[in-house]
Amino acid sequence: LFEAYSMLLIEREMPVNSVSRTVRETAPRIWRIFNHWVRKAVDKIDMFEVHRIGVDETSKRKGHNYITQFVDLDTRKTIFVTDGKDAGTFEAFSKALVEKKGKIENIEAISMDMSKSFISGALTHFPKAGIIFDKFHIFKALNEAVDTVRKLEHADARLLKGHRFTLLYNKKNLSEKKAMELETILLTYPTIGKAYGFKESFADIFNECTKDSVERLERWCKMVEEAAIKPMTDFVAMVRSHMFGIKNLFAMREVNNGILEGLNSQIQLAKKRARGFVNTENFKYMVYFVTGGLKLDYPHETL
Repeated sequence: LFEAYSMLLIEREMPVNSVSRTVRETAPRIWRIFNHWVRKAVDKIDMFEVHRIGVDETSKRKGHNYITQFVDLDTRKTIFVTDGKDAGTFEAFSKALVEKKGKIENIEAISMDMSKSFISGALTHFPKAGIIFDKFHIFKALNEAVDTVRKLEHADARLLKGHRFTLLYNKKNLSEKKAMELETILLTYPTIGKAYGFKESFADIFNECTKDSVERLERWCKMVEEAAIKPMTDFVAMVRSHMFGIKNLFAMREVNNGILEGLNSQIQLAKKRARGFVNTENFKYMVYFVTGGLKLDYPHETL
């Protein structure tokens, strides 16, 4: 019952250090209790029905060791967490999948970012699965290209000072004042105007997602290349080299990392409450705890 009480305090979002002070025990002992019960629940995860997965990495503290999280996109639950963010994480997941009644050939789709390590791991260990590059990461790269264009112009243009986010936000989300400032910038600086126009038309292709989206994307790439704005042509080169995963994104729009973004917000909140994690194992079990939808077996009521 002491362990159950400690676990219930953690369930109520109390940091482990605070729980240790409340129950007058050391934090390492509370962590051992926590890890014990979470591990028991993790051991019971069944992967027999896993067909579509999302993959993402996160660090236990800013700039520190990384872990990789595998999520069942159908149940919206974390099913596997492992150290690192390299190709070996997919090997570790493939072994866990088989151990927990899943099958390699059952994995139909993998949604992830454009990490070379992730691509290598997925192709090696899940050769039959369709790789889908997450839309969020694609647009992040596009926004970085547009911002680079702004920086190149900014050196001789005081009007651009303080307008980084004016160019990155969706036009419909800008206030009336910011929208007017945006129009002034686009008219005054033609290069930025072209880059911004390319950004908007790229978004239209992805948001509308029609049958000819791939053809429209090819035409878009050619127009950008003809404009010869280097940061944008660099982005096009990246798009072309990852076209296989982008085509899959058009074909399977329901498969994306949006679910992982939601789960990641829960992880970041747990990190904030704990002020970061020193122990990687503690962090991994906390990820399972807050995003795995686990059924914990400790007693919840007195008899």
